[in-house]
Amino acid sequence: MLSGFLTETKTISVPGCFLQMYWFISMAVTGRGLLTVMAFDRYAAICNPLRYTAIMTRKVRVLLICGAWGFGTGCTLPTISMASRLPFCGPNRNSFTKQLTSTDPSSVMRLACANITVNSRLSLASALVALLTMLALILSSYAAIGASICRMGSW
Repeated sequence: MLSGFLTETKTISVPGCFLQMYWFISMAVTGRGLLTVMAFDRYAAICNPLRYTAIMTRKVRVLLICGAWGFGTGCTLPTISMASRLPFCGPNRNSFTKQLTSTDPSSVMRLACANITVNSRLSLASALVALLTMLALILSSYAAIGASICRMGSW
């Protein structure tokens, strides 16, 4: 993508497109996963301040970070692997420049010469699982923090 900004060539290879798409989506989901890990860290620090160092050991921190990265990879791989198996007809230069501002799955799948119903549903399901799982974990963490603060009686 950076070389496209510097040169007049505005094309990307199919493997390069899928690699860029994988890294973009994976980093987005991993970033939200790390925010979820930070919410758990805040929960441990606020609700159990005296046991924080016993709870958040080096092993737990490494597991939480690896879990966020693994979750980002796990939510991204099914969508990318299904989209990479689609047949693409010809260079798609005109529709490519109109539809593809970035290599997101929906734009790439629209360029395929096959039925994309299953791919679209899998992509939507993966996105919903990722978003709703992390939203539920973050909200439950902050609800527990709020309940813990209310029980302290400092009001």
